Amino acid sequence: MSFYEQVSWAQNPLFRAYWQHYEACQKWRQQHLINSKKAECLAKPSTSYEVGKEKKLKNRKLGRKEEKKQNVWNLEEIFEVKPEKIEENLEEEEEMSEEMKEFFEKTLAHRKERDEKRKALQNSDKSWLQDQDDEYVNVEKIKIRGRAKKSAKPVDEQAATIERRKTAQNLYGSAKSDQILAMETVLELNFENEYAKSTPQMWPNIPFHF
Repeated sequence: MSFYEQVSWAQNPLFRAYWQHYEACQKWRQQHLINSKKAECLAKPSTSYEVGKEKKLKNRKLGRKEEKKQNVWNLEEIFEVKPEKIEENLEEEEEMSEEMKEFFEKTLAHRKERDEKRKALQNSDKSWLQDQDDEYVNVEKIKIRGRAKKSAKPVDEQAATIERRKTAQNLYGSAKSDQILAMETVLELNFENEYAKSTPQMWPNIPFHF
């Protein structure tokens, strides 16, 4: 019984490409052996059909030619590769090492994990509310704060304010964080007022460096 038939995990459809490649290599090896034997027989001088000096040169050449054909036919019968015997050749090969078995097991586990991630991602992509950085947005709809992203969750202003204060305290310290936040708020209000007065057009936007 071959290794393919003995081990159940080797028959997993995920390894189908490997066994197809193995079968193709076996066919190539058998055909290469046949061709090598043919070349050896055709290269060696034949002595079975030598004739006497009284025969003509034409008969001598014909006899050698027939012997070479017969040798080739015998080789084809001996080394004939039949499709139903491909799996029997597996028995002639050495058994897989523990490292090879571990490799196949890891490959199978990785493919299962990959398929699960792809399935989860496909299910999440069905929601049009999901943020998509590659979604096309008309440039005329992009405002000064950037493009608005779709979201199913409401904006929590209180949580954003608390997070902003924590960040400021980590950067500037507890003593000066409130003062710096107040200065940032004043700058943002002044910017909003100036923007509301002039209402600049955001498009077309021409860069300074060409």
